[in-house]
Amino acid sequence: MNISVDLETNYAELVLDVGRVTLGEKSRKKMKDCKLRKKQNESVSRAMCALLNSGGGVIKAEIENEDYS
Repeated sequence: MNISVDLETNYAELVLDVGRVTLGEKSRKKMKDCKLRKKQNESVSRAMCALLNSGGGVIKAEIENEDYS
């Protein structure tokens, strides 16, 4: 899972795209691939740290589980 800078947005801030992630504690616990869960967690955590260290921005993620509200 790669983190990329999204240059196509209208935001003034830096936008980091972490790709598709599963959201929600219950849904994440039900994930069969624990390596994927760990990769998703690491990607979001790294993006968050990068934005905190750079002065802020936005994390963009596509929600993988459509039933998340």
